[in-house]
Amino acid sequence: MSKTFASMKKQSGAAALKALVEKTKNLNKNSYSSSDDRFWEATTDKSGSGYATVRFLPEPKNEDVPFVRFFRHAFKGPKTGKWYINNSLTSVGKEDPVGDYNRQLWNSNLEENIAFVREHSKRKTIYVSNILVIDDPAKPENNGKVMLFRYGKKIMDKIQLALGFDEKGEPIPGIPEEDFVNVFDLDVGANFNFKIRKVKGYNNYDMCSFASRTPLADGDAEKQNEIWEKEFSLFQFIDPDDADAYPTYDHLQKRLIEVLDLDSSETPELEQSHASLMSKYETSSTEESPEIPETDVSEEESSDDDNDDTMAFFEKLKDA
Repeated sequence: MSKTFASMKKQSGAAALKALVEKTKNLNKNSYSSSDDRFWEATTDKSGSGYATVRFLPEPKNEDVPFVRFFRHAFKGPKTGKWYINNSLTSVGKEDPVGDYNRQLWNSNLEENIAFVREHSKRKTIYVSNILVIDDPAKPENNGKVMLFRYGKKIMDKIQLALGFDEKGEPIPGIPEEDFVNVFDLDVGANFNFKIRKVKGYNNYDMCSFASRTPLADGDAEKQNEIWEKEFSLFQFIDPDDADAYPTYDHLQKRLIEVLDLDSSETPELEQSHASLMSKYETSSTEESPEIPETDVSEEESSDDDNDDTMAFFEKLKDA
């Protein structure tokens, strides 16, 4: 049955907040180009600073959650200079060749292999939500638009804090339940003051914060419905049947071999590391993977928001 605006609105309140908390907790148990004009991105000045006010929106029509999460790998082959930029198949519950490669390197206990995983092939967590742009001083033409917003762990931490639990999924003690905010709710949610700045060369989001609760569109149900109707599907980013977003294991494996030049002869010093550990990936295929220009990875530059659950993930790899 198709979800209506009225049925979505009925899910407001304490029950909806608790349900959202449970869904979000599950995230802790365990190629989308910047040229896509559906996405909102902050405009920064020469110092790397920028600000805007946006509003996170509830789940789109016929979908269950107001955000999705997927993983992405983006690294350059040290010898080839080619880029590997692909979503991880672990995003859709499948084995991924980079994950398998990382597991072998990590379990080798060789420092050079562990360093390679840390420095080159760790995965990045990406979240996507629908937002309403309330005030974008640098691009006022965005004001009033429903857009997609791509963000990382640092901003998700702030969302979780507002919902009432920490990054490990544990309830925050000492805070009355009535102080928790379902930031995705149209009536009892809150605007998000987005502030970005450069700290030591990296994007920093520490100054981002949620404002006080306020009904969107002054509580006008008709206007709220118009906004909700404009939301984009989020499932598209985690659709396991989307061959463009999630190619086959074999396709990604061939690209990994090409980027890291794993079929070439290795020096004796590396015989115990990359070459031997990847022996199962040797292939006679001559299929040519498309080259990815360096300009396509501007959105993947490192920042303190890109650290993912990297170290926890590495620890899981160690015992896998």
